[in-house]
Amino acid sequence: MDMTRTAPKLLWLDSFEMGIRELDKEHKQLFTELNELMDCLEQVPADEEERAALTARLAAVITHHKAHYAHEETLMARRKYAGLETHAREHRRLEKESDMMFETFTALPPSANEGRRTLALRIRDGLLDHFLHYDLRYKSHMLDAMGR
Repeated sequence: MDMTRTAPKLLWLDSFEMGIRELDKEHKQLFTELNELMDCLEQVPADEEERAALTARLAAVITHHKAHYAHEETLMARRKYAGLETHAREHRRLEKESDMMFETFTALPPSANEGRRTLALRIRDGLLDHFLHYDLRYKSHMLDAMGR
């Protein structure tokens, strides 16, 4: 079965909330953007215009995540999160990995629709994995730092 065509929508759960309104808003928006990317991947791009739209969508997802990382690191520093350096290193690793996959994505020939879907899905999965395994790890500290 081709999982790139049947990848389920990402559902935002209340348990994902960090208790920091601005971070929660950004995380929810990033989930929405990842779902919109998956919607684009459901369609096989028939022409250059559709491939360009898919490329732009993926570029926007990556760009928005990078901006979010910077904001998140600022908030972590303000709340003196001891794991900030490690978390920031993970952000840089993920940025580099996403950039490399995006570069491969944009170099694919027009007929490589499966390759495009596979790379976009790998980028999406890396971003989601980071949220689930790294971001939720600092939730308790952030809430404690705010006295909650």
